Amino acid sequence: MTDQVHKVLKLADYNRWTVGLVLLAAVVVGGVAGCEFTTPGMTIADDGSIPRVTRPELDVQVMTAEQDLADDRAELDAEIVIWNNRATAHQARAEAAYGELIRKEELRAQVVDLAGGAVLDLASGKMTTSGLLGFGGLLLSMAVGFGRHKDARRKDGIIAGNQTSTISTAPEPPVPPES
Repeated sequence: MTDQVHKVLKLADYNRWTVGLVLLAAVVVGGVAGCEFTTPGMTIADDGSIPRVTRPELDVQVMTAEQDLADDRAELDAEIVIWNNRATAHQARAEAAYGELIRKEELRAQVVDLAGGAVLDLASGKMTTSGLLGFGGLLLSMAVGFGRHKDARRKDGIIAGNQTSTISTAPEPPVPPES
């Protein structure tokens, strides 16, 4: 047995650089293959440092961060829907208010035209008593119609639970469905 060991040692002595490099390569390959790599993680520790993590730990941190981002996105989408609903309601109220103003301005222009025509007819002597009575009846019927309209709006508000006596004449905007 000593003879065989002697032959192996003699061979290693003659090829000492080759044997040394093969042993060194085996140690390096074994060390690298057995070593677990780490990288800076996605989270910050309480002391402000960034701990090093392995691949499975990094996978968990990445999935957690992606889920948090998805949750944040869902919250932002919900806020965007709420904002869009508010903007739509605002636009509907503004259009209704402007529409009512335009309608009232047209009504005022008609009354001014009628009154102006009646005054001109009266001043020029063309207005007859029956024409004056007709004009007065027209103004009276307009006042009654306006009063009935306002009273109906007030009663509708009371029925709907709005106990205020001054009800806006603008229609309520449609309520969008919850998503």
